[in-house]
Amino acid sequence: KYSFEVLINGKTLHTYDLTTFSNNDVFGNQPPLFGKVVQKNLKPYGDVLVQLRFPDINKTQTYTAITNASGSWIIAVPIVKSDKGELKQLAPDDMVELRFTDGQKTTLLLATVGQTAPLRTVILGQQYNLNTDDSVLGEYTQTATKLQKNLQILFPQEGAGVPSRFIRARGIAQPNTAITIAISPVTGTTATVRSDETGAWSYQNALPLRAGDYTLTASSLVEQSSTLVHFTVTKEGEQVLGEATGSATITPSISPDITTVPSVTQPQVTQIPTLMPVTPSPAIPSTGSFNNHMLIIAASAFSLLGLVLLLY
Repeated sequence: KYSFEVLINGKTLHTYDLTTFSNNDVFGNQPPLFGKVVQKNLKPYGDVLVQLRFPDINKTQTYTAITNASGSWIIAVPIVKSDKGELKQLAPDDMVELRFTDGQKTTLLLATVGQTAPLRTVILGQQYNLNTDDSVLGEYTQTATKLQKNLQILFPQEGAGVPSRFIRARGIAQPNTAITIAISPVTGTTATVRSDETGAWSYQNALPLRAGDYTLTASSLVEQSSTLVHFTVTKEGEQVLGEATGSATITPSISPDITTVPSVTQPQVTQIPTLMPVTPSPAIPSTGSFNNHMLIIAASAFSLLGLVLLLY
């Protein structure tokens, strides 16, 4: 028999007494239990202590884990023994009690084995009961909604690389309920969609995403739960304008208007003739005979000849 204690920030959180099993015990084949823990702002919560018990089988046997930076945790259950020391094979309807704490806030969650692989995303500080009887929460009792169908993101899957700037997220939730979708760290990508009669929902971002790492979060007020996945838009996605499906939305790129600037043409000078008034010469009187004209011409010629001779 061993005794030990769990310390957080130097303070004792809990003490345990454990009796080891004999070497004749046979390990079971129970798959591990796993899930995620987030803060109220839905950011992953690391370094949270997770404690798991099966209260209907053994009230003292406890399994523990610590969440990693992404808020994920996993607990392997190799063997389970009853209070009488008998080896127990877990059944899907066996009760599971999970406690999550960071030393200040504590969450108590009650579920069955069948609801814990994977377990819904847990918001630290809230209390959950996934069974029909809420009163079993005791001092932690709060108003809780019994889930008919866990809120899930089916696409993109955790760690997926998406070669598109437009992500068509898909998932399931309770039928005919509102789902709030957000993509971080991009601002302006929060929207509300509604699940159909089968519980299926989908969402596509209106603004294109650049290559890089993103977190997609889905939250349901009705289910009082949220879940998230991390994905990467690959470099190939920057070459894609829309999702390669018939229902994709193509975002047109706006081209600047081209303003035509008229070219300056050198003006051609055209010489326009100036109209000068013409003074008509007096008409020679048509009176007299032809001989009179000849006499006048001959007289003029002799006068000119005489003038020339005089000058010489």
